[in-house]
Amino acid sequence: MSAPHRSFRIICLPTALISFCARRTYAHHELPSARCLPLTLIAFALIILTTACESRLDLRARVVDSKGRGIAGAIFYAEAFQYRGGVYDFAWGQADSQGIISTGTGQVPALRWRGNAKLAIAALAPGKTPVAVIDYLDRISGTDIEVTLQDHSDTTMNWEPRLASLSFPFEQNPALARRLRQPENVELIEAFAEAYEPIKRGEVSATEEEWAKMEYLTKLLSEK
Repeated sequence: MSAPHRSFRIICLPTALISFCARRTYAHHELPSARCLPLTLIAFALIILTTACESRLDLRARVVDSKGRGIAGAIFYAEAFQYRGGVYDFAWGQADSQGIISTGTGQVPALRWRGNAKLAIAALAPGKTPVAVIDYLDRISGTDIEVTLQDHSDTTMNWEPRLASLSFPFEQNPALARRLRQPENVELIEAFAEAYEPIKRGEVSATEEEWAKMEYLTKLLSEK
């Protein structure tokens, strides 16, 4: 796979500001110079440095069937997360007749990418068993992603348990949940709701988390 295409948009704080104030330490009875930031602000600035520098990760993906043919209309979904900060962005697109994924405006889906971020992806299509991958080990190192979906008749069950390991549909993340409710994401919600149908119909034994996500998706559909 080719290396990810990242269009860098550096918005870091200037390190000179931090290094200037870090040159001197103070005894507990001394007051810092008025020219320097308090140490608490320096620490805060360091935190900002680790999170504010972002790049763009383009998601060049294709969804195919077991014979390598593109699945027109298939949904490809991705989310970016950090171990401590959790999921902070998501993107998705739909396949053309060749299985190539693009957004509703014809663009390549893209994620805001941060240092130490991880990638999670899913692919869904009617009549196919969904696939989800949580890439904890950075095995999806590039953006030439191809996902194969099997027909329901070729799998032992039509449910993909790893879907529930995704943060989607963000029932515990109000900021991303508000964004998900935007009209352009209706097809994404519908695709996930359909993937959760085996749980809703009682065809598989569901965990508490899986059931909660299914109910939240049902709620989102009712708001359309």
